[in-house]
Amino acid sequence: MKKTVEIAGYTVLPLRLPPSKCKGIKPATHYLYLQPHEPRIPDADTPRSLFIVNVPIDTTELHLRHLFGTQLGAGRVEQVRFEAVSTKKGGMATAHSMTGSVSKSKKRKRVTADELQNQLDGIRLPSTWDRELQKSGAHAVVVFVDKPSMEASIKAAKKAAKKDTEIVWGEGIEDRLPELGLQRYLNHEEARYPSRAELLRTVNDFMTVFEAVADARKKEQARRAQEPDEDGFITVTSGPKLTSVAHEDEAKELVEKQRKKSQGLGDFYRFQSREKRKERQNELLKKFDEDKKKLEEMKKRKGRIRTILTINRRHAKKFSSAIDDHAQPASERGYESFKEVAKDIEGLVDILWVTGTPSLQIPYLISLAVYINTYLPEYPFSPKATFRLLQKLDSVFASLLTGEDADSGAPLPGFGTGRNVVSMTEKVRIKSIAETCRVAVVEAREQSDGPNDEDEDDLSDDDDDMDDVFGAEDYPAPGRWEMETARVYEKTIQLLGDELGKAGGFCDTDLVPENALSG
Repeated sequence: MKKTVEIAGYTVLPLRLPPSKCKGIKPATHYLYLQPHEPRIPDADTPRSLFIVNVPIDTTELHLRHLFGTQLGAGRVEQVRFEAVSTKKGGMATAHSMTGSVSKSKKRKRVTADELQNQLDGIRLPSTWDRELQKSGAHAVVVFVDKPSMEASIKAAKKAAKKDTEIVWGEGIEDRLPELGLQRYLNHEEARYPSRAELLRTVNDFMTVFEAVADARKKEQARRAQEPDEDGFITVTSGPKLTSVAHEDEAKELVEKQRKKSQGLGDFYRFQSREKRKERQNELLKKFDEDKKKLEEMKKRKGRIRTILTINRRHAKKFSSAIDDHAQPASERGYESFKEVAKDIEGLVDILWVTGTPSLQIPYLISLAVYINTYLPEYPFSPKATFRLLQKLDSVFASLLTGEDADSGAPLPGFGTGRNVVSMTEKVRIKSIAETCRVAVVEAREQSDGPNDEDEDDLSDDDDDMDDVFGAEDYPAPGRWEMETARVYEKTIQLLGDELGKAGGFCDTDLVPENALSG
């Protein structure tokens, strides 16, 4: 008949129990059932574990180590877990190890109350039984040092079952285990009454850990009482204050924590924290916008500088068309008349006006006004282009001084805060430039033999809309440019004269028609 080696996936390993000392009892065979451990929730030890069913009632860890390591010679066992057996070890040795670890851990780090409670639960009175017995049909989990050892043990068990190898349970370790039978109960009766010294040592160990647990619980409660809850409140409780020597360290810790808390009471409540975060975000966004504007201003400023340098270069090469290379672009040739100068400067004034940035407009407009005063005497007088440019500058300066558009009255960008954007130094410079320009215009007209024919033709043919600006309908032609000379920087000087004192404007009465003076 073929021997049964496996049943329902379990390897069957027959064991012969040792002969009994009683007469008339025949040797018995016990069967172990083995398979790789497959729990519902695997852990790190599962791949190298073996599940054993129907272990003998006198099975100990030494029995299983001897079975797999010596009798089968397959693998080394790391540990054995029996059914319904607590992992906590009792006895005096455990008590001493627990108390020793408590004293050592106090030196290294603070032990929590839960850790101390676990140590307290591990302290037990000496066991009255010198050897634990298993219930009938119990199971156990044998953990090997590695997976190959577990697999080799199963193969060895199958091989022993096939060859019908006789394996005597516990053979060779009889002297290493406490005896069973009558001697077991004699030992039990004696262990029920341990010595006084042993009991005293166990009780002292228990009380030491118990007091440590109580002290740790009290400290944790005091610490929690000083910490705010989820809503930010601290529960006030009655009890002794931590001012004794025993609680000196705890008191110092609480004082330090309270000092740190008092430094930031601004975010005590949740809504305060939210408001702080919002304010911080708004500040970052505002700073980002300011940096972005500064970057744009720098880019625009860089472009303006290049344009001013171009005007300076063309002015330096004035009246050089006869010797210049005609293949050179017109934008790089020297100026031949002030009309060309006024055209470039007027375009630059328009760009500055569109930027809407007073901090950028004011210094560059002042520089352009100075260039006009410098360039004007060096070219033949061009009335139309000159007065058109000066009227635009007058309107721009008047708008910047008042913060409103001189023509429409609309507020200018950058003046919303109500502060005076134009400084007093800049106002003095503008007033001086305006007065100097009035003198320069008069001198340029006196040096000119007569009106520029080209300008007159341009005025009559192309710019009929400028008649209202220049007052061609109100005044006769002979006194037209004289009247425009009197209006140079008129608005600017009036505004600055009211603020800085007498305007001191230059106006030669000989150049003004009689009807204008009488009016």
